[in-house]
Amino acid sequence: MLDKIPEPDSEKPRVPVIENNTSPVAQQPADLAQPQPPAPPPRRKISLEAIVGIVTAIVGIAAIVIAHWDANELKPTQAGKFEFADETVTLDGRVFKPPKGPIQVQFWTPSARTKEAQNIKDWERMDNDDKLDDFAAKLMKRKIVPGYRRYEVIGAGIGDRQIGAWWVSTGDFKFVEFLKLYQEFWKPGTDNVYMEIAPVAGGHSR
Repeated sequence: MLDKIPEPDSEKPRVPVIENNTSPVAQQPADLAQPQPPAPPPRRKISLEAIVGIVTAIVGIAAIVIAHWDANELKPTQAGKFEFADETVTLDGRVFKPPKGPIQVQFWTPSARTKEAQNIKDWERMDNDDKLDDFAAKLMKRKIVPGYRRYEVIGAGIGDRQIGAWWVSTGDFKFVEFLKLYQEFWKPGTDNVYMEIAPVAGGHSR
């Protein structure tokens, strides 16, 4: 008897294959698969020495500003016609508060050469410079200025071309006493005194 030929495998019932997705990678959420950003660097702590240094610098700057407050109130240069009347100093008709501290004041007076200019006033006419020396002596004797320099100048600006003496005084300057003396000595009448005022670099005193 012939042996029974086995049936081919294709006729056997097939067992369904269940895919096993239990891989560790597949189980991780998508956000955990992304690279994490680096941790922020630790904050640097400010040392006590640095804090003390900063505070010291601020205090020093504040002290300098306060010490020069009066000098800063004066504009770089003020110039114009000054007058003293009714116990008030005016600059171009406006009340002027004389600045404190060392300043440089420059002003004009006539000289022996002023008569060479045109349209001069009677009070501006003189034959020699002796009157300039007398005026300087009064300035120094009354301690209105600590000192002065005097130059022969020719110039024009607010008025006509003028020839005269240009005075420069640096330091404490007594405005009221100066304007009184100028009126008393030169007797300019309604003419005002032309002056230029500038602060002195390097400090001030009261």
